[in-house]
Amino acid sequence: MCQGRDDNGAQIVVDRSGSCAIVILIVGEMCYSANVGDSRAIISINGGQMVMPLSRDHKPSDILEYNRIIKAGGQVYQTTTAQSIDNDQKKAA
Repeated sequence: MCQGRDDNGAQIVVDRSGSCAIVILIVGEMCYSANVGDSRAIISINGGQMVMPLSRDHKPSDILEYNRIIKAGGQVYQTTTAQSIDNDQKKAA
């Protein structure tokens, strides 16, 4: 929590909670990655000639992430994109 000011200048408490982390482990020829929240990792290959993603965003507006959250017994709050996803799409993934 931190303090801020509203449109009228009154002091308010602002919740800026959240998580963001990424870990990369390279063992021999294998590369492992793990991420939480809005974090991204890429790898440059062949002297920068090719770039590949090592992570995916953990955003509930992504249908795969939405379904993973629901399947694990979680709930999705405050995301109009995820709430507007067609129910048939949710069941298909």
